[in-house]
Amino acid sequence: MPTLAFTLALGLSCGALGQMKPVSPAATVAPPDAAASAPISLSARKVYEQARSQLLQIRTVLKGRASQTSVGSGFFVSREGHIVPVGGAYASTQVLPGKKRFVMGASGHIAGVINPPAKKKRSHWTHDKLPQGKFPATQAEWLKGATEHPGSWWTDWSDWLKTHAGKQIAAPKTYGSRQYKVIEAAPGRYVKAKA
Repeated sequence: MPTLAFTLALGLSCGALGQMKPVSPAATVAPPDAAASAPISLSARKVYEQARSQLLQIRTVLKGRASQTSVGSGFFVSREGHIVPVGGAYASTQVLPGKKRFVMGASGHIAGVINPPAKKKRSHWTHDKLPQGKFPATQAEWLKGATEHPGSWWTDWSDWLKTHAGKQIAAPKTYGSRQYKVIEAAPGRYVKAKA
């Protein structure tokens, strides 16, 4: 049953967000004969429908609360990422209010993210010509006006973070404080413990 629940949750979350069709619950269970398939299919369908309804309710609540957000939002997505599809990540620009920054990196979910500036590999896209808070309805429309920049997206992110940071302070010269005493030298015993 855990496999069924996981498959349903995966299919529902993707389906509720409009990224793909929901996974068919009946397809995730392989009953021994056709006679046994009817009850499993019906109960799975009922679980699926209830879970989908709850996900849609949660989505509605989040949309309502998103309008109360006053802090800006920064988004990064990898163009070929399969864990967070670019269209799903971009859809957040349509829900969250306020100042937003959407950056799309080249490659997939690993190479696109783990791309340090020193390597000067790959590229990323930004769109700085948008009226504040006015994002096109789709990522494809956004991309038409976006500019490709060679190299890592990290520098763009760092610049964006600076605009949202508080007062810069020097790093402490020693660890711990009166309230929080140093336990032991880094990296700590737990790192060296064998599983």
